[in-house]
Amino acid sequence: MQETPDIIQRKIETLPGVGPAYGKRLQRIGVRTVGDLLTYLPRRYDDLREIKTLPELLESGSLPASASVTLRAPVQSASLRRLRGRRSMVTATLGDRTANLKAVWFNQPYLAESLQKGKEYVFVGKLRTGRYGTNLQSPAVERRSLTGDQTHSGRLVAVYPETEGLSSRWIRYMVRPLLRHADLLPETLPEEVRARAGLLPLADAVRSIHFPDDEEAAERARYRFDFEQVFYRQLIAQRRRRDWQAETRAVPIPTDAVALERFREALPWSLTSGQAAALDEILADMGRDRPMLRLLQGDVGSGKTAVAAAAARQADAAGLQTAFMAPTEVLARQHADTLRRWFDPLGSEVVLLVGGQAPDQQDEAKRRITAGVPIVVGTHALIQDDVRWRRLGLAVVDEQHRFGVEQRAKLRSDETPHLLSMTATPIPRTLALVAYGDQDISVIPERPAGRPTVTTKVVTPASRDRAFAAVRKELEAGRQAFVLYPVIADSKSGLKAAEEEFERLATTVFDGHKVALLHGRLPVEDKVRTMDAFAAGELDVLVSTSVVEVGVDVPNATVMLIEEAQQFGLAQLHQLRGRVGRGEHRSYCYLLPGDGARTDNERLRAMERTDSGFELAETDLELRGPGEVLGTAQSGFAVSPAGLSNPRLLQAARGAARDLLERDARLETLPVLRDKVLAAARLA
Repeated sequence: MQETPDIIQRKIETLPGVGPAYGKRLQRIGVRTVGDLLTYLPRRYDDLREIKTLPELLESGSLPASASVTLRAPVQSASLRRLRGRRSMVTATLGDRTANLKAVWFNQPYLAESLQKGKEYVFVGKLRTGRYGTNLQSPAVERRSLTGDQTHSGRLVAVYPETEGLSSRWIRYMVRPLLRHADLLPETLPEEVRARAGLLPLADAVRSIHFPDDEEAAERARYRFDFEQVFYRQLIAQRRRRDWQAETRAVPIPTDAVALERFREALPWSLTSGQAAALDEILADMGRDRPMLRLLQGDVGSGKTAVAAAAARQADAAGLQTAFMAPTEVLARQHADTLRRWFDPLGSEVVLLVGGQAPDQQDEAKRRITAGVPIVVGTHALIQDDVRWRRLGLAVVDEQHRFGVEQRAKLRSDETPHLLSMTATPIPRTLALVAYGDQDISVIPERPAGRPTVTTKVVTPASRDRAFAAVRKELEAGRQAFVLYPVIADSKSGLKAAEEEFERLATTVFDGHKVALLHGRLPVEDKVRTMDAFAAGELDVLVSTSVVEVGVDVPNATVMLIEEAQQFGLAQLHQLRGRVGRGEHRSYCYLLPGDGARTDNERLRAMERTDSGFELAETDLELRGPGEVLGTAQSGFAVSPAGLSNPRLLQAARGAARDLLERDARLETLPVLRDKVLAAARLA
């Protein structure tokens, strides 16, 4: 191959040993060029540095049973045996006359020819003991290098994210000879950024990430790539923020102390210290002529809506409108009811605009918006082209992760309001800096005083009847209950489903109680009618799916039973549990794993241990990894768990991005970095 930078852009399928078939497989993992393959990173390493001989394995007098071994041994013989159904078995005798061991491979007939008698190989596999003694089952094989510099053994061996027909062994085999071209990879990080953060140059990091000399070399290389990915994401987010704030101006909203105090008096409780601190940060942003971009993060029931409403009161006092945007009609209607209770005594009107309203109701709501009604609550209906605001000063987007960037931008583009996003899905603050890099973050760390703790129990199969009896006991005391299922109708997976179980529960388990069914496929008017009836106490039991995950506020609901609980994520379970414990009565949540599911599931046990969303977020990070928590596992944002759990790395990358944009907002002096960031932005 010619030693020019062009080799980095060479199409991967043109390399010897690749071809069209492997080329298609590589494209599935995003590898299209030589450069892509060189920067395709391992996800972990197998430590195969300790290579033993047969005498060393036999030091204790016998071979260790069921042990994974890396064995160096000569081949005495190898033979092929044909089995039924076009299957085959290769058997080899390893070692010499003083010590030997059988190795067996199935359906790899070529090994009978490639294993040469008297030649020494390294075998990596697991010892198995059966009726014919102990042998090495289907070990990986590598010819022993005279220098001891092995590719697949005798070292920290890279294990890559794989796809069908593409193994880590094949990737290692292809990458190693390409490493001589690593110096031709264009360096994307400015020298001052690398020096300040103590990062390896790109070529050194590429060589060390694939074939590290030791753990420290692997960690240094991984740190470089983790930093780079976070740095890109921060550049993208901070550029979006800077561009928007540079191009637009918001109307400053001064703090009106009298209006704020009147609103606080209208609340049925006092703001917690966390709520008050978050509100101070929000009001400070709203007082500037640059549009606010802030995320309000708080646990289930922490009172985010009250904080947002206090900010809306300030906009109202300044003669400006506030838009409350919710992801579902059920949540939008609930917000409207809550806000009316707080704003009606203050003489401020609240208008609802959702798709499920009759046309004449929608027309009237739009007319009131154009006329300047102060508080407007709605769904995506608020960003319709025919919605005309008189003076939109504040936009509040609830459960903001359910809206895309474009949808949020459309809400704010014409009137340039201050933007407050809210989420009840806590994630560790370090991850929040990455996930919401274009926003400042306020956190409400505590729940309002007087909220009861929800007692959570994982129910074993033997205790199912007692769990349902506990639900009936709550109903007999005048309380209400949720029974939740992961799917609406019977599925191929055999999971319990809401529709089928509703019939059984209504006629047997809860006979004599008023039971209703709620799920996402019902017409909007039916869903609203059912939720309204449940909120009014006209129904005793709501059989539902996760459609009740957010925004359902029924203080009299004190018990939730979640069937097939293992099917739900930890954050979702916490959100669902948040639908109970919203009143003064002691509340309960029962988690019922499905038939055959383990009751010692880590996520379910974590739910038993704590009702703190922030503690559960840390557990979720440990169990699923940061990519899954952030929703970036398939987005090209490949940061290791160690990287996203490293506050020093995250803060350094964020600071480096900020400082660079201060000096060169358009990255005009760094064309390679600019192109890389633009490419990453398309994946973000």
